[in-house]
Amino acid sequence: MKLHKKHIGLLDIGLCSGCGFCISSCPSNALLLIIKNGFFKVYVNETKCTGCGLCLRVCPSITSSDQLIPELENIKYSPLIGCYTDIFLSYATDYELRFSASSGGCLTALLIYLLDKGLVDKVIVTLPDERDPLYAKAVVTSDINTIRRAVGSRYTQVCLIDAINRVIKFRDERFAFVGLPCHIRALRNLEHILKLQNVTIRFGLYCGNLPSTWATEYLLYLYNIHKHKVKKISYRGFGWPGYLIVELVEGDRLCISEPLYWNSGFGQYFYDKCCFFCADHTAELADISFADPADVDEVIDDRLGHTLVVARSIKGLKLLKDAEKNGYINLKKISDKHAVQGTTILKKTDKNKILVYKLLKMRQKVRYEYTVPYRLSSFIWTIDYIIGRKLAMDKKLWVLIPIWSRIVKILHLGIERMSKMLKSV
Repeated sequence: MKLHKKHIGLLDIGLCSGCGFCISSCPSNALLLIIKNGFFKVYVNETKCTGCGLCLRVCPSITSSDQLIPELENIKYSPLIGCYTDIFLSYATDYELRFSASSGGCLTALLIYLLDKGLVDKVIVTLPDERDPLYAKAVVTSDINTIRRAVGSRYTQVCLIDAINRVIKFRDERFAFVGLPCHIRALRNLEHILKLQNVTIRFGLYCGNLPSTWATEYLLYLYNIHKHKVKKISYRGFGWPGYLIVELVEGDRLCISEPLYWNSGFGQYFYDKCCFFCADHTAELADISFADPADVDEVIDDRLGHTLVVARSIKGLKLLKDAEKNGYINLKKISDKHAVQGTTILKKTDKNKILVYKLLKMRQKVRYEYTVPYRLSSFIWTIDYIIGRKLAMDKKLWVLIPIWSRIVKILHLGIERMSKMLKSV
C-alpha cells in the first residue's frame, strides 16, 4: 500500500522513539536523525520521499508487531507481560562481571557464552559515545573485552543506525541483538518486511522510559557541573542497585546512588510521549527479557545483584539452560508473578492517560491496546508527567522540578493514607 507523505506527520505528535530503524529501511534515503530537546527524532526530506510507507511499516510506534507473537512458539500467555515459558532469578558466575553490571550480569554473561561457543558471529551492544559522554552508541562486535566494557545501563539516547545497516547488509553473519522494547518491535517489523533471518537471538530489556540527554544535563545542573567538564558517565554498576558515577576532565568524581538520582526528576519527566504511551514494559517480543528484580524476597538484602529473567521462546529457554550447564550463569526458577512489576501495570492503564489528555483538551493518538481498568494512581501519574514534562522541556524552569516533585510526593502520601482509612472503615 502506498501512503501519502502526509502520513509522516504522525511523527510530529510525539510518537517517534528515535530508534532509527525507519532510516535504515528507507530506499530513498529520505530520512535523517536529528537531535531536538535532547531526543533523537526523525526528519523527513519530502523532496526525496516517495511515500512508499516502508518507514511506517517498520515504526514500532505505528505498526504493531503483535501478529508475530505466534512465531515465538510460547506455551504461556499473560495480557500484562505477553508470551513466556519460565521466570528465573539469575546472575553471572563471574564475580567481577556481576559486580560491574546493573543487576546480576546475566545478559552480558550470555553474550560471552554465545561468542565462546560460536553460536553467533557478532553481538550488538551499546557503549558510551567517546565524542559526547551524554550519548550512547550501538556497536557490532565479537570482542569479549568490548562486551565487558558494555556492561551496565545507558539511560540516554542511543543511535542504532550503523548497527541496523550492518544486519541488513551482511545477511550471512549471525547476530545477537540487545535492545529496548521499541527496538525489539522495530526489529521484528524489519525482519518481517525484509525477510531477515540472521538475527539468531533477541535480548530485550524491561523499560519504563528512555530519558533524553537533557535528563543527564539536569543532574549535572543539580550538582553545578557543566557538561563540557564531563569525561565519562556510568549510570549503573558497582553493586546493586548501583551508582551513577560522573568522571570529570580534571580527575574528580561524582557518585550518586541509583534511587537518589532516578527519583530526582531524571526518571520521571525527561522522556517523550512515545515512552509515556508505550504499553510494552517487558519487551514482549524478545526471546529473553531482562530486568531488575522487584519485590522478590530472595534479593531484598542483596548487594551484588540478581537479574530477573523472562524466558519467552523455546530457543531462549534452551540458551539459558545451556549457559547454566556450562557454568556461565546461575538460574533459579521463581513464581511467574514476579515478572509483573508496578510499572508493568501502569504501562497497561493508558485508557486513564487518554482520558486525562481529553479532559485537558490535549490531542493524542496511540496505537496500543490496554488491559488494565481505570486506576487513580494512573490519573495522578498522568497529571504529574504532563506538568513535569513542561518543566523539563524548558531549561529555565528546571529550578521548579524539585519543588514539583515534593508536591507530588505529598499528594501520593495523602492518597495512601486516605486509602488506608477507607479500608479500615
